[in-house]
Amino acid sequence: MKLGMMSSVFRRHAVEQAAVRLREGGFTCTQLTPEFEGMPFCRYGSAVPLEGCTPDVLRRIRLAFEAAGVEILSQGAYMELTDPDPAQRRANIDYFAARLRMMNAVGGGVLVTESGRRPDEPEQQGAAWDRLRSALSELLPIAAAEGVSIGLEPSRAQVLSDTAAARLLLDEFGTEHLKVMIDPANTLGRESLDEMFERVGFAIFQGHAKDVTLSGEKPVYPAAGQGDLDYPHYVSLLRRHGVEALVIEYVTEENFAPVRDFLLGVLADN
Repeated sequence: MKLGMMSSVFRRHAVEQAAVRLREGGFTCTQLTPEFEGMPFCRYGSAVPLEGCTPDVLRRIRLAFEAAGVEILSQGAYMELTDPDPAQRRANIDYFAARLRMMNAVGGGVLVTESGRRPDEPEQQGAAWDRLRSALSELLPIAAAEGVSIGLEPSRAQVLSDTAAARLLLDEFGTEHLKVMIDPANTLGRESLDEMFERVGFAIFQGHAKDVTLSGEKPVYPAAGQGDLDYPHYVSLLRRHGVEALVIEYVTEENFAPVRDFLLGVLADN
């Protein structure tokens, strides 16, 4: 199994330096976001202008990672696709559509997103779910035309709150261009590891590596190996379902090395 790390760990550097630092850190793959020095083309949750993300910029990103020997496994564009404000939701969907159309110029066959914050009021949650379905109905034909996929990442505070909800979308839209990014820390406690993989294991294309501590009033998300997640079991389930890559997040360029070493040890033993 490949072990990678999010490119955003090195986002303060020029793209060429970021790619080299990933490779020197012991990684041969990444989940990429176009957010580097002089490239402010990605922001968590909401759209940013893409006018400067020209074909030359996309080519520069691709060539930087190729030269460093780092495979772009997937890309991230974490948008509030269900934002209750119509204008902001429209901007977010348009941004995601534009990013889908840029995928092939850079690399990585899946563009990953969450769904948007789940409303607190139960009467509004159904409307948010319908907005998610509507967004996917619009975006999946674009993904199909580009020959790429959308990767959904369930998370307890999101409209797509667990893998049971993800399974409903997979059953409705199919899996040819709709995949699941599994990050068990996001939903552990709502569901077990085994339940996650029973529900959506057939659609998982990649795993995330962070951890969760559930003993307090609210979940806390430390780096992998520092919480309640059973990593040996998680890795065994990934292998069983043919998932070929695990990508580290929730680390910095100063502290990622112990997390990398912990995960390499788990991979070696499983």
